[in-house]
Amino acid sequence: SGSAEVSVGTHKILLGAGSFFGEMALLSGARRNADVTAVDYCNLLVMTVRDFQQFMAHNPGLRAEIDRLARERAEMNRQNEAAEHAPAGTN
Repeated sequence: SGSAEVSVGTHKILLGAGSFFGEMALLSGARRNADVTAVDYCNLLVMTVRDFQQFMAHNPGLRAEIDRLARERAEMNRQNEAAEHAPAGTN
């Protein structure tokens, strides 16, 4: 519950109740590439890597949806990073 803001570079995304974050690092094993700040009081569910992997193994439909969303978020991050590094006047 609550809301949080995800910051990736200069790009910010507002997440509301029922949203999740941290999946990209859990799926890829890579270091996180975003900062998350609570905007108001939040009640969060924290999962270990092991719990996340077990949960995903038992919920293939949800795994597919989280994989899809992670790909969308990664592409959005790539586009935002490219725009931030483009020469002036080319955005």
